Amino acid sequence: NDMETNIFVESRTRKKEMFFFYFSFLPIDSSDVVFQIFFCLLNIYIIFNNFFIGWDTNLKLYI
Repeated sequence: NDMETNIFVESRTRKKEMFFFYFSFLPIDSSDVVFQIFFCLLNIYIIFNNFFIGWDTNLKLYI
């Protein structure tokens, strides 16, 4: 189904945008390296678990 494929691709793009949005808030101070690593892992975890799927207005129509 083309419609489903488009929604899937769009939701993946949205997640990528969210990832970079949160990533841009990482502290640059080197003393926060532990926090940076934790933050990266948290973002990866959230993305792979489709945490943002409920916020996606396009997907709400189909769930």
